[in-house]
Amino acid sequence: MAVEQLVIDGFSPAELYVLGTALDVNQLFGLPEPQQLLMLDDQIFEKAKRSLQEKRLLKESGALTDQAVLLIEMLDIYAKSSAYVRINEQMVAFRNKESKDLIVLTEQSKWRSYRLEVLPKSLFVTQLFHTHPFLNRQPTEAEHKFLLKRITDEEEKKVASVHIDQTDLLAMEWMPRPDANLLRTYSHFLYLPIGCELFRKDVMSQQTRKVSLFYLYKELFDWLGIPYGQEAHA
Repeated sequence: MAVEQLVIDGFSPAELYVLGTALDVNQLFGLPEPQQLLMLDDQIFEKAKRSLQEKRLLKESGALTDQAVLLIEMLDIYAKSSAYVRINEQMVAFRNKESKDLIVLTEQSKWRSYRLEVLPKSLFVTQLFHTHPFLNRQPTEAEHKFLLKRITDEEEKKVASVHIDQTDLLAMEWMPRPDANLLRTYSHFLYLPIGCELFRKDVMSQQTRKVSLFYLYKELFDWLGIPYGQEAHA
């Protein structure tokens, strides 16, 4: 599959699972499980087959169109990824360690509509920076002197006073496959910019730390497998 951007838009979870059955794909990170969908509607997969026919991805005979074959290949790569990165409503999967592109599943409407696309890593990061303006600001003078540190009582009160929907929240989750034998374990952080300061809340431990923008850059690029800083010039 080529590295250039490829987008397939507006699919329901049931439609993606119906296509995935061609390669025994029966679980997709970030989507409700098939059993959960059946609890909502016991005819949901039959309806999904008909909607795929209307979208001209399935023929009336049940045969696959060329676009359906391409989509199934993307789903197969996504399902076999050794790890996943969730950033807000986007779920990222990896082809392999050396690949320069990502398989990205974006939640357009929860449990209803999803976009599946192949994106070069550089384009994914560019879009992320465009969507979250605080990533584009210049690091403050103070941020040149630390990466991660404890917060003061005053800072803790400041963070507690800010509701999540009042800030440009960046939720980042790292999910390794249990059988992938990766050294990095499960992680889930919320990055909260408040003015020119940046805070990171560990969802698991509920601990909050003050972080520099450099720390966030390094974590983001490490998770996506992109060289950063001196590593990028090695």
